[in-house]
Amino acid sequence: MKKTDLFRKLVKGLARAAVPALLVASQSASAAFVGGAEYLIGRDRLQTLTSGTYAGLANPNFGRPTLLWNHGSHFHGIGQFSYSGPAATPVINPTNANNRLPEIHSLQPPLALSAGSGLYEGKLVNVANPAVKYSSITLKGIDVLFDGPPGSAENILLSSSNGRWGGSMANSKLALELVSATPGLKVGNSSTLDLFGAGNRYLLGDGAMLDFTPVFWVAGNAPAGTYSAEFRLLDLGTNNAVLGQGGTFNFDFAAPVPVPPAVWLLGSALAALGVSRKRAAAT
Repeated sequence: MKKTDLFRKLVKGLARAAVPALLVASQSASAAFVGGAEYLIGRDRLQTLTSGTYAGLANPNFGRPTLLWNHGSHFHGIGQFSYSGPAATPVINPTNANNRLPEIHSLQPPLALSAGSGLYEGKLVNVANPAVKYSSITLKGIDVLFDGPPGSAENILLSSSNGRWGGSMANSKLALELVSATPGLKVGNSSTLDLFGAGNRYLLGDGAMLDFTPVFWVAGNAPAGTYSAEFRLLDLGTNNAVLGQGGTFNFDFAAPVPVPPAVWLLGSALAALGVSRKRAAAT
């Protein structure tokens, strides 16, 4: 086979490998970043369920810190405590059917992991992209919506579901607990590679002041596939005792097929060879 033909096949192969990332990027953008974040944390204030199979029963998620997906004009509670079974003898579950991000009903694939830089050089990390729903993973407290005047996007979102999530998170002491993770998946931030290296809890602090951007990553040569991390939010007392906990939720990510360095070197060499031949032919 001629080197030029080999080069063409290599380019086509790399292009095909890039297709999944392009498909992810083509997903529709988030409805809104009301309050400056796709993800907010609020406390469930609904005491009694008012609709569905379990209407009239106590809300099993009442008083619990809850991860909320900002849908622009309303929230989706992610991984809330929920009931199952007959209404006469219900079972309380520490999560619900809508407990994965991207949300299952969206039919969106796991969030793409791509080459990192700086502290994450040589690793594959999640990337915030406003054009890709669910990808801008920054957690803020519901309090960021409080200054919106009546009729504003902030006020509409805050007032949704009859103000169910409208209570301040001030003076709460929140922590994020890592329940489980696919081997190889780590969680860091802008200054620390592994926030859970010494334990399964990371202190977020006062809920009203919350502004947390995690970095999910795997090694640069990690096997291709889906990597998931399961969390729950904790309410802590002054002595770090657990006063309450939210339901469990999951973030799903996809690592691409690793491209061996030799392949990239071969591609670069063949590309350079093609340029040299064109230059020679022009002289």
